[in-house]
Amino acid sequence: MIIQARFFVESVKRTGHPDGKGGVLGVCEIVTLRAIYSSGPDDPNRSFAEATPQAYMEMTITNREVFGAFEPGKLYDLLFTPKE
Repeated sequence: MIIQARFFVESVKRTGHPDGKGGVLGVCEIVTLRAIYSSGPDDPNRSFAEATPQAYMEMTITNREVFGAFEPGKLYDLLFTPKE
């Protein structure tokens, strides 16, 4: 079963990426996303929203080529596919 979920970007914060020893390795973006609840009968997010009305995700991105790919307030669809 493939599960689709619609998330919106709550915030994007650029900061230093910790090296685990109290130092900083370099710049990173911390992206915070929240799931959107939708009950509209034709909304593709409805089945996810009814089963999981609240979800939160945070990503730390260190690849500078991806910086700026996520914008606050924009919507993104995530697909969850099972793997063996």
